Amino acid sequence: MNTNKNKWLIPIAFTNIYVIWGITFLAISFGLNGFPPFILSGFRFLGAGIAMIGYLLVKGEKANSAINWKKNAITGILILTGGTGLVAWGEQYVTASEAAIAIATGPFWFIAIDKKNWSYYFSDKFIPLGLVIGFAGLILFLSGSVSSSGSHIQTADASIRIIAFVVLGLSSVAWVLGSLYSKKIRLAIQLL
Repeated sequence: MNTNKNKWLIPIAFTNIYVIWGITFLAISFGLNGFPPFILSGFRFLGAGIAMIGYLLVKGEKANSAINWKKNAITGILILTGGTGLVAWGEQYVTASEAAIAIATGPFWFIAIDKKNWSYYFSDKFIPLGLVIGFAGLILFLSGSVSSSGSHIQTADASIRIIAFVVLGLSSVAWVLGSLYSKKIRLAIQLL
C-alpha cells in the first residue's frame, strides 16, 4: 500500500476507532437491559465472526492451519472473553462511564506488563509524560462521572461494585495480555 497515496485513510481509521470503541460501553449498558452479559457478548462476536469469515470467503481466502486457529483462539479468549465479556459482566453493577474509566487503565497495564520493552518506554520522556497526563485525565474524568445509578444497574451494594471494578481491571489486563500475545505470535510467524 502506498502510504502517501492513502494518507486520507488514517483519519478515517481513527474516527472509526473513536466512534466504534467509544460507543461500546454505552451499547453494552443498553444491551444488558435484555440479555445476560456473556450472551450479549457472544451474539456480538458471533455476528462479527460470521461477517469476517464471509468477507474472507468472498475474497477467495481459505482458513489457515489448525495451529493458527489455536494461536488465534488464545488471543480471542483473552481479548474477547476476558477483555470484553468481563466488561459486560461488570457493567451490570457500574455505569458505562465507570466501565470506560476502568478500561482506560489499559495503557498503564500495557507498559507494566510489557517488561521486555521497558528500556524503550522509559528512554522516551514523552511516554511516561503521556501516562502521567492520561492518569490525571482519568482522575478528573472519574471525579465528574462516577455515580451509583444506571438504568440497568441493579441495586448493588458497595462490595459488589468493588468486585465489578476489580473484574473491569482484570478485563483491561486480559486485553493487554491478548494484545501482547498476538504481537508475539505475529513476530514468530514473520520469522518463519
